[in-house]
Amino acid sequence: MLGKLIKHEFKETYKTFLLLYVAILFLSVVNLGFNELGDGTNGLMMIVEVLFMIAFVLCAFFLSTISLVLIVIRFYKNLLGDEGYLMHTLPVKKSSLIISKWIVAAVWTVCSIVMVILSIFILVGREVPWGKMFDFIGKVYNGYDGMMTLTIVGFLCIMISVMSQLMLIYASMAVGQIWQKHRVLGAFLSFFAINMATQTVTSQITAVFMASNAEKLNNKFEHIVATNAGFIDGLTSIGDFLTAYLSLSAILLLAFCVLYFFICNYFMTNRLNLE
Repeated sequence: MLGKLIKHEFKETYKTFLLLYVAILFLSVVNLGFNELGDGTNGLMMIVEVLFMIAFVLCAFFLSTISLVLIVIRFYKNLLGDEGYLMHTLPVKKSSLIISKWIVAAVWTVCSIVMVILSIFILVGREVPWGKMFDFIGKVYNGYDGMMTLTIVGFLCIMISVMSQLMLIYASMAVGQIWQKHRVLGAFLSFFAINMATQTVTSQITAVFMASNAEKLNNKFEHIVATNAGFIDGLTSIGDFLTAYLSLSAILLLAFCVLYFFICNYFMTNRLNLE
């Protein structure tokens, strides 16, 4: 049943997001064409070029923000608003409803980020010294054996962070809906309260981690300077530290994501208060 919910959610949302993706890619290609063909002497052409560039910037901004807005509105309307009376009569667990929304929202959020980055690369790609960049990346990967591990851990940390933030928003709305007359205010207050609590825990754990590793890292750098060890040893020390830090961050984010899910599921199962 979860698969059917996910399929239905994609079916209901893909048109809006695909339209936004096509728009930003079209504007990036058009602006690239103006950059290649424009000579800076035709006044009308310069005005059109500026207008298209403004449209591209606005589209990139809206794609970065409207994705989250659409995700929030859809969750609220489908599960906490008038449509909730129908959704909650389906023969599925509340957890399945939450997870289906969450997975689809995470996919669209990641796709939106990728599309913004891709459109920027299309626009300014020719200005980037790709040869030097790839040479440097190759030197880093060849110099540090753990670079692939660091890359994977960093990618997972970003993905878990996106999914954790989405679940935090869902949990905040689930808690906020118990204030019948002040749902939006309740959701905002819940978001800041939950986020502040988790940030406090995170900062305390991070402080302990930093305190236990700062001296080790400092000693390694003192050894590198004293022995003139060079780039590779310094890269290894930094890479090992970053891998450990990002691994800790990913674990914390995953734990908080599970906590947010249980909060959301509890309030939607036991304290549901539809409009």
